[in-house]
Amino acid sequence: MTTGLVVGSLVSLVACGSFAFVAHVFWTWPAGRTQGGATRAFALLWVAMSIFMAERGLVGLAAAAGSAPLPLYVATRYVEVVLVCVAAWGMTYYVAYLYTGWRSLRPLLAVYFLLVGLAYAAATAAGRPSGVTVSGWSAGLTPATPFIDAIYLAFGLPMLVSILAYLTFAGRPITPIQRYRVVLTSASLFAWVLAGLAASIAGDSFASFLAITLLGIVTALGVFLAHRPPEAVRRRLSAGRSPAQRTTGVQLSRERFRERVAELV
Repeated sequence: MTTGLVVGSLVSLVACGSFAFVAHVFWTWPAGRTQGGATRAFALLWVAMSIFMAERGLVGLAAAAGSAPLPLYVATRYVEVVLVCVAAWGMTYYVAYLYTGWRSLRPLLAVYFLLVGLAYAAATAAGRPSGVTVSGWSAGLTPATPFIDAIYLAFGLPMLVSILAYLTFAGRPITPIQRYRVVLTSASLFAWVLAGLAASIAGDSFASFLAITLLGIVTALGVFLAHRPPEAVRRRLSAGRSPAQRTTGVQLSRERFRERVAELV
């Protein structure tokens, strides 16, 4: 039994629980059913990643116990394709809607990530998986999937751009509590996605554990504290003055932009 794989798998199950909790926070957010379904889309990011971590944890424990059938790993790879597509779509649409107010972006972004997902599935099939390699911190298919780095970038870059776009809201005329949420959420998500993308491209199993699983738990905590801050922080930020009235300018009027932010951030 590989100790690192057992530890990594157990931590993945902890991550599953933490992601599910954050998903609940956003699924029950007051504006969940309004504003283009953006908050529900963001909740789906956490739902998908919670299932992803549960699958990684359970399959990893099975591999550590000596059970690593090839059909199971091929099947879970295709399940992961779907989950990553949903997660990437949820994050990107949430920010895109906040930025523009365009509900029409929802299907367009869905089509983009569907195409990337199909490319991932096709690359997996083209690689003709023939075995499962169990290493110190992970278990995966061999041989390596062709063009996998390009596929990781196709998933990761739009997410990074969307997070940076979200961070720009901190410079808009919003309230102090909203600015706190934007900065803490952006910093947490950006670090997680960037580190996960770098570790995945590097192909190091321990780095992937640190960047995707362990840092993912820290990110979930950061996003939770951003939207459910301690009472002392909430009181101090709520005492701040309302933003000055000035032009915010992207696509819609200042009033509509501030209405979206007030409900979604």
